[in-house]
Amino acid sequence: MAGRFKFPSNEEDWRRAAKNAKLENANINEFRDMHSASKATVAQFLVLKILVEENPFKQLARDAPMWNLDAFIPAAQHELNTDFPEFWAYLRSVRADSGATMKGQGDPLQLGMFEIPRENERQVMDRKLLSSYRTAPSNSHQTSIVPTRDEETVNISLIEFLQAVSLKVPGALSRWTPTRLVLRASFRSSSYEAHIDGALCAFQEPERAQALVECKALQREDTETQTAIQEALEVGAFLQQKDRPPSGDPGRICVISQNRNERYITLGTVDRHYLNYLNGTDQTSRFLTLHRYGPWMIDNADHLENFATNVLAFVLRVGDGR
Repeated sequence: MAGRFKFPSNEEDWRRAAKNAKLENANINEFRDMHSASKATVAQFLVLKILVEENPFKQLARDAPMWNLDAFIPAAQHELNTDFPEFWAYLRSVRADSGATMKGQGDPLQLGMFEIPRENERQVMDRKLLSSYRTAPSNSHQTSIVPTRDEETVNISLIEFLQAVSLKVPGALSRWTPTRLVLRASFRSSSYEAHIDGALCAFQEPERAQALVECKALQREDTETQTAIQEALEVGAFLQQKDRPPSGDPGRICVISQNRNERYITLGTVDRHYLNYLNGTDQTSRFLTLHRYGPWMIDNADHLENFATNVLAFVLRVGDGR
């Protein structure tokens, strides 16, 4: 795709973009030119009728009541501050930009379960591991992101951080898994698949995903168009699953993502009218809005403390998803 696509944040922006693409009256159940989420076109994104709002990470603290997170943030802060010396040793390691320390009684930074995610964050920050990407010919309206070992390192660093933050916390009834899910979205005229890099799943029901994980080797500004389209299509496929989050519950759409050294949280609310649009039972004008917050930087200890608090608050809020 030539240039960066400006994602619509309101209906007026969407209608302008749809008009330019000659898609004003398009319906996703009549749209045939579908591709997998990682190779989807702007046209495929537009017929999904998703709006994207970008926010700095500090905005999430002000928006917490909108997502019903405000009641759980104090509990998350308490858990991170109580009987969790490994977490604070981890933050000290980030602040000092220190390497791994040797085990034993003289170890000045005993990171415990945070030792492995910290090491993988170091590897992500190693500039020698930067990968490149290629774009398809400009007339194809697609961008292909080349997977490399760098993306695997990013994925591992994020999943292991999420696991370390929440695995041993009382009240955390779901767990982060690196299992790569394949979600299929089916419509009357076509379908597509979305491959997810991981998920938050209920302990007793691994098929019940509470949040999605998406990782990329490059910083977001390098792949913004295709990355945002891919995340939107993953959400669209997620909402077609049998065990999707309940409608009307604010903030139950959640995507945790990492683009090289940047972490993001994307939240939204399942709307029954929008679900009817996806299912072909209502030609609604209702849109789904995704609110993206970030970036939190993995080399900034204050960012990581705040990111951990918000993630843990979400885990405590959703419980087992019931």
